[in-house]
Amino acid sequence: MVEPAARQTDTIKHRSFWAALAGAVAGALVSAAILGAASFLCAGFGGFVIGMGILLSPAVSSGIDTVKNKVESFFTPPDPDGTIILGSPNVFANNLPLAYAAMDNSDVTIACKDHSPPTMIAEGSETV
Repeated sequence: MVEPAARQTDTIKHRSFWAALAGAVAGALVSAAILGAASFLCAGFGGFVIGMGILLSPAVSSGIDTVKNKVESFFTPPDPDGTIILGSPNVFANNLPLAYAAMDNSDVTIACKDHSPPTMIAEGSETV
């Protein structure tokens, strides 16, 4: 699933370190279970290779990602942390200005309850 572009008036939510860690552990456990089952059923290295092939298939990778995301969302509080308050003056999605990473400290782009102003969207964010 493709995440929609971040736009002015969209809410933001910080991802908890513990939620990310729990999601990573869940994904690793599912991956290890698939590799272990394939290795056991196909006896040794050949099973490992088959298991790697299974893990690299798009359907299985998507399933592991879904498990990881569900575990992360279980540990993440449901309430948003803020709102995007400033968007691009000339780039729009669904008639709303797209969010952008501010180039200097004068551009306050988000209102976040966890940070004091000026608050800008972080460069390199996963979903911006």
